[in-house]
Amino acid sequence: VRRADPDDIDTLNALYDRIYPEDAVVLESLAYFHAVDRGVLNKAEQRTKFLLSLIETSFIAVTVEDEESHVVGFAVLDDTPLQLSATEDAGTDWESWFQDTFELPGIDSSNSLWFSTCLIDGDPSIMGEILRTIF
Repeated sequence: VRRADPDDIDTLNALYDRIYPEDAVVLESLAYFHAVDRGVLNKAEQRTKFLLSLIETSFIAVTVEDEESHVVGFAVLDDTPLQLSATEDAGTDWESWFQDTFELPGIDSSNSLWFSTCLIDGDPSIMGEILRTIF
């Protein structure tokens, strides 16, 4: 696991294409989760810009390579949920909702991270590697 780099973009696009086939329902769900128009994820050029923006502006973005140096995972974490990042003036609105809903007043953007995206090819232990490395 290492910090993601803009030079990873071609392999990240290939990883995305392997994981997410062109399924309208899946694409719509991914677009909603990422707070983007589905065309952003459907067209490689726009998806490239989107993934680069995540790498460059997130709190942390990591890439996972296997023993042969093939990219098998990618995760982006931020201190604000992606949906709020895409909402003008939302800031840290999530904090009061989260604190009230889960009765955890100590949780805020200084001690929490949100997954903005996560691409994992195959082996579920990749997620364990990501979590161990980041936390």
